[in-house]
Amino acid sequence: MTDAKHRPPKIEDSSVRARSAVCARLRRGLATVLVVTTGVARPVAAGPPVEDMTTASVTLAEAERRLAAGDPDGAIALYEGALEQIPPDPGYAPTRAQVLLTIVEAHEAAFARDGDLERLKRAKRLLDRYLGPLELLDEQGRAAAEERRVRLIDAITAVEEKLRAEQAARAAAERRERAASARRKGRAFSTSGAVLTSFGAAGLVLMSAGLGLGRATDGQIDALKANKLAQGDDWSLPCLDDACREARRGELDPLLARGNASNALVIAGAVTGGALLTTGVTLLVLGRKKTREAKALEITPAPAVGPTSFGLVLRGRF
Repeated sequence: MTDAKHRPPKIEDSSVRARSAVCARLRRGLATVLVVTTGVARPVAAGPPVEDMTTASVTLAEAERRLAAGDPDGAIALYEGALEQIPPDPGYAPTRAQVLLTIVEAHEAAFARDGDLERLKRAKRLLDRYLGPLELLDEQGRAAAEERRVRLIDAITAVEEKLRAEQAARAAAERRERAASARRKGRAFSTSGAVLTSFGAAGLVLMSAGLGLGRATDGQIDALKANKLAQGDDWSLPCLDDACREARRGELDPLLARGNASNALVIAGAVTGGALLTTGVTLLVLGRKKTREAKALEITPAPAVGPTSFGLVLRGRF
């Protein structure tokens, strides 16, 4: 937590009233700069610096015109150019500080309009640059620049934390959506797999029934032939007349028909049962895989920040 002095400035959405207020503050700041530049005590033998300050004053006036015309980026570029044109003499330190803070305020106003965080970072880098050398700012200007720098750091931190939170929320929502989709697919695969597996098992039962029926039919045919052999009619020998053939066919054809039916049951049960069972088991495996995927997606890492620690908390549904 930061105290009230270091609290990040509140950046509101752009509106006509806000822009007017910002432009008014910048114009007042520029007017102060121009007054300071004209009234500052210059060294006696300062010919080239006077020319540089005159050039800086012209550039500042053009920056004011650009700002009034609604071109903050052009105004900021001119302000930065004017800042470079101010002579490095200590007597110009108050002017330099005022122009520096005017640029920072212009960056903040532009950020309030378009939300581009890079503007605040540019302002901070500019302050860092001019707070380095001791001779560029006087004591009062350095204190004001340091205070503004702290406010910028807090504002940048607040915006970045908000962006990270929004990004984490979007990622969590996406993970929840993917988890819900995986859970739906898992249920569909598991249900379909269970149904097909049961049908496949039924096919295998049908195949088993066909095999049993076939074995029973073969046993009945063998028993019939043995019974006929005991009666003196050897069915292993061919018939000599049509009457014999008709008699044998009358007793044997029903058993052969039952044998053919058992063969059909075996083939149908083996083919359909095997295919359905294989497909069903595959769908059950996919369903289980999708369910595990859904559980993994529902475990969302969330940042946990404490006064003396930083880490991740895993949140999920089990």
